[in-house]
Amino acid sequence: MPSEIAYDHPKQKLLFYIAQDFEDDLPPEVERVIAEIARGRNWLIGPPVFMDELHASNLGTPVRTVGGVLEIHSALPPWNLPIDVDRQHLDEVTWLVEALRQFSFVRSLAIEFELEGTFVGSVEDGRIDRTLSEGLLGEWRRALEKRTKG
Repeated sequence: MPSEIAYDHPKQKLLFYIAQDFEDDLPPEVERVIAEIARGRNWLIGPPVFMDELHASNLGTPVRTVGGVLEIHSALPPWNLPIDVDRQHLDEVTWLVEALRQFSFVRSLAIEFELEGTFVGSVEDGRIDRTLSEGLLGEWRRALEKRTKG
């Protein structure tokens, strides 16, 4: 059982979305895949949720964002997370990325990830880019290892 977290501990949103043009048959498939991912494990805060939204753009034509959002507890200063909570969030995000990597491979899709509006990497045609694998996930893993040893 994970350590207790204060009710008011801030959360961050990990957004993932289809980063290419797509046909109208894709959003229901994305929704199905996210539902399968959600059922695949127990989530600390809650499972990823599907999103399909229209946003205004500078060009006047609305932009459709199809993907999902996963909430995790913030570990940004001045906030600290118990190591078991931090590890569980890393496991959740790794699980999510791997599931989306497989979906990306099968459907030949580009999927991008943002953490609180900051680009943290992508998956394209089933390949996880270095920004995501070494940046977000790798740095997170190394920080946890350092905390465990220290």
